[in-house]
Amino acid sequence: MYSCGICNMKFRHPTLPKEKYFSLYDNSLTTVWPSDIYRNDWKLILDYVHKNLSPGGKILDFGCYNGGLLKQLDYRYKKFGIEINKSAALIAAEQNSATVWQSIDTVPVALKFDIIVATDIIEHVENPALFIEQLMKKLNKDGTLLITTGDAENKLWKFFGSNWWYCFYGEHIAFISKPWLDYFSLVHNKEIAHVENFKYFNLTKDRLLISWIMTILYGITPIFYLKAHQLINNIINSNSGGSPRSAGISPDHLFIALRHKRSLNDFL
Repeated sequence: MYSCGICNMKFRHPTLPKEKYFSLYDNSLTTVWPSDIYRNDWKLILDYVHKNLSPGGKILDFGCYNGGLLKQLDYRYKKFGIEINKSAALIAAEQNSATVWQSIDTVPVALKFDIIVATDIIEHVENPALFIEQLMKKLNKDGTLLITTGDAENKLWKFFGSNWWYCFYGEHIAFISKPWLDYFSLVHNKEIAHVENFKYFNLTKDRLLISWIMTILYGITPIFYLKAHQLINNIINSNSGGSPRSAGISPDHLFIALRHKRSLNDFL
């Protein structure tokens, strides 16, 4: 893990060939990622969309998976998605009467969107700035890009370093923060319309305690934690991956709204 002294981005190096990552995402599994209404990132997005997007507005969910978020959106909106997983994309399209493409490059050139959403995506790309620029080119002049991701500057992450639970996943390769956003918006002439921290899930007291124990054990001694987890897997005949399951223990995620910066001519 490294940190850029100029833009404040944290990143993993070296990374795997892109084909390796694509093989992780483009598979037949359609229920791997959490897809229920109790996700706080979805609640923030839904609140923002319903308050700011008029009926008939076009919304694109980049990385829509099986369409869980699209399903929660008001039926009055025109729904679109991008999803590399062919099986999940098919479900998303059928259940939401949505048009779903496999990549941004296959979206019709003339088609623009009022809101583009990217939840839990930007940490998977090697160049977050380029990724944002590509998405914002598909926005209408007054459109908004909504992003959710882990906050690389949260206090617990800074305490545990690369042993922070969010770094456990090898496909997480780039990590942004509020300082990175300030740098990006200045260099790329973008407006930060909104940014706030949030907890990924609302956990029960019992689950919160267990998650904290797992987080601390992994943070202090990841080798012991992983060996202990493997031993438990062998005893109970399980093949779970060993993730600390720490999502929701703290407000360690960011909800971000970005827009094109307006010029004086836009107001004349």
